[in-house]
Amino acid sequence: MNNNLTIFPNPNNGQFSLLLPSEFVGPATTSIIDVTGNEIYREYYEAVGKIFRNVKKITLPGTVSKGVYILRITGANGVSSAKFNIN
Repeated sequence: MNNNLTIFPNPNNGQFSLLLPSEFVGPATTSIIDVTGNEIYREYYEAVGKIFRNVKKITLPGTVSKGVYILRITGANGVSSAKFNIN
């Protein structure tokens, strides 16, 4: 699977938008992982194809620290990931 996720803005303050790659179909899960490997966010999508045509807005809890994070999407046809920064 290509890592063609679009996260914007990047860096951000814990509120950002995500554009899912077009090759994702069917259900998928978005996870956000910190540098220690802890999952700090998880969201399940039933119909990813519909979300791709729109921008998905994500707001992380206010307790999230500044730093580098990895956003990973796992779908029926693969996994894609991207790094982003929280200022």
